[in-house]
Amino acid sequence: MDALTALLDSALDTAKNAVLAGNNQSMTMDAHGFLGRKAVLDANGNATGAFEPFQFKMINEVLAFTADNWTTCITALGKISLGNGNYAYGLAAEAVYGKLLAGNQLTISNADQSFVVDESGATLKNAKFSIETSNGLNRIYLDAAQGIMIQSRRNTNADFLDAFYVDTGGNLVMDGKIYAGSGYIGGWAIQQSGLSYGNNTLYLGVSSIVAAINGINRNVVFRAGSNFGVGTDGTVYAKDVVIQGGSFNSGNFTNITASGNITANSIVSQCSISSPGIYGGSIESASLKSNSISGGSISGTSVSGVYGSFMRLETDSYGYVSLGGGNCKITYSEIKMGNVVIDSSGLTILGSTNQMRLYMNPPTASGGDQARWVNRGSYYSLGIYTSSLKDKKDIDSIGDEAAAIIDALRPVYFRFKDQAASDNRSVGFIAEETDLVCREITSYDVYGMPHGVQYSNITALLVRDAQRIHARLGAIEAKLALIAS
Repeated sequence: MDALTALLDSALDTAKNAVLAGNNQSMTMDAHGFLGRKAVLDANGNATGAFEPFQFKMINEVLAFTADNWTTCITALGKISLGNGNYAYGLAAEAVYGKLLAGNQLTISNADQSFVVDESGATLKNAKFSIETSNGLNRIYLDAAQGIMIQSRRNTNADFLDAFYVDTGGNLVMDGKIYAGSGYIGGWAIQQSGLSYGNNTLYLGVSSIVAAINGINRNVVFRAGSNFGVGTDGTVYAKDVVIQGGSFNSGNFTNITASGNITANSIVSQCSISSPGIYGGSIESASLKSNSISGGSISGTSVSGVYGSFMRLETDSYGYVSLGGGNCKITYSEIKMGNVVIDSSGLTILGSTNQMRLYMNPPTASGGDQARWVNRGSYYSLGIYTSSLKDKKDIDSIGDEAAAIIDALRPVYFRFKDQAASDNRSVGFIAEETDLVCREITSYDVYGMPHGVQYSNITALLVRDAQRIHARLGAIEAKLALIAS
């Protein structure tokens, strides 16, 4: 027995039993209609004059029921008001149970949705419709705002996932396969023999593809495996390309002449390219070999060839590039441009008998006949500070404040943080401290923070303080000479 039949039978049996066991019923018929209700008895079984709130009343147009002594009506049978002065004969109730509902129109609605069945069909407004399997793992889901979805899930606690989806824009998304004998997509006819669009036809075979353009067949043979293919951008991939007695041209971007020269906007190969001439905006290959190679970007594990008299790609134990007839040579360990050599140790300028060498490593000592990097505290530099009057402005003499500056400086021993404890300590000052004493002897980083000490600037302060001391000693000596006389 289904759930509805069981519910209906239970409701009818309950009503039957209540009617058969009824007592203390009061039935009144007067000009106001026929009123049925049950009297309330006292403890002795005598009528109290009060009645239970569950009552019915019948007049010539309607039979009505109440559960609260006619404060409200819970069921009405007969002439029912539809609002706006409209009436219909029917049933208005909180619940209707039955095995058959028949009529020309059925409307089921709540505050937000409605379901209407009439002569035009069934309409479900502002709602969603779901057909589910008994185990709750699969369903067909309809949503007027989104589309039609066939969904499934692993268990009843998981979310449904779309296996088939058609949205309101006509887009179809699916995880499975399409099986059809033929069909049409965007004007293309799909048949077992191939694809066709007007006079253009594409036949797909096991070993070849035949394309008919305006009725003219053009054969394209594809071999098994990945030895040959054509990309969507027009790129041709092939294990071997052989041109006999002719040339290949694909417009302004790619051209292979009968003599073997290759010209392309971009050349990419995972194997070897060998040709009398290779010319491309971008050339990339595991191996390039040609008498003439030209490209905006050339890369490869092995590159050999000559381009004019300006660039030579040659090989020795490591390989090198020679430019300008040998005046510029680039190897894995050095760059040589005429008399200038740059290698891992520094820069050398060669002369006829002598050379000048700039070492990259910081010096451990000064002097000698070689130019070296000079320690500037926060950096190393090469150069000469000019002291000519023509290069200076805002010139002021240093006064006796030099003594106070010298007295305020704190000389320290220190090691840099990357030095070992066994390294000799250096002597100097702390930039953050000199910043508080005299900004003129402090250097700053790009953020304006103290970063180094300009030790050469301290010289002028020391000279001024020495002059002050020398003047005081001269005055003292003059006084002593006066006393002695």
